[in-house]
Amino acid sequence: MTDLILLLSLFLVLIIPIGLLLWELRESGKLIVKYMKMLDNCNRSKDDLIKANFRLKKLNRKLKNEIMKLKKEK
Repeated sequence: MTDLILLLSLFLVLIIPIGLLLWELRESGKLIVKYMKMLDNCNRSKDDLIKANFRLKKLNRKLKNEIMKLKKEK
C-alpha cells in the first residue's frame, strides 16, 4: 500500500510539473515561430520597398529625360 502511495506521490511531484513545463515550452516555441514569421515578413516588405523605390527613381529619370527632349523640340 505504501508503495502505491509513494508511486502516486512521485507521479504528482515529478511527472505533472515536467509535463506542464514541456507544455509551456511548446507554447513559447509557437510564439517564437510566430514572431520569426512576422520578422521575416517585415524584412520582405523592406526589400520590396527598396526595389520599388529603385524602380520609381528609374522611372523618374526616364520622365525627366522625356521632358528635356520635349523642351528641346520646342
